Amino acid sequence: MREIKFRAWVFPLKEMKQVIDLCFNDDGEFIGVRFSDTPRTGMVNFRSVNLREYTGLKDKNGTEIFEGDVIKDEENFLWEVVYETDGFHVMSHDLMAVEMLREAIRYGEVVGNKYENPDILIA
Repeated sequence: MREIKFRAWVFPLKEMKQVIDLCFNDDGEFIGVRFSDTPRTGMVNFRSVNLREYTGLKDKNGTEIFEGDVIKDEENFLWEVVYETDGFHVMSHDLMAVEMLREAIRYGEVVGNKYENPDILIA
């Protein structure tokens, strides 16, 4: 079983942060997140973040791979990590192709993500 963890792009701060807690109301609706530097009684509203899930996989250098990360393969093509209904995939805008993430990462490495590096996928 893979480890379940998240990181989040915080829109107001323009910063990626490691999530330590997901917050839900009494009806079970997702209402926010907490980071290590969030006061114990506070949270960041879910509308202020874009939640990214850990894939459970690491690149060739041992870097954890999250949804939204960009992977460069051995031929220097860039692949965006995306989640589809049947699991995590990588999508190449250059090649107009989609592959299963597990197959694509053998020789690839994380070179950034589309939030901290918004121009990384623009050719």
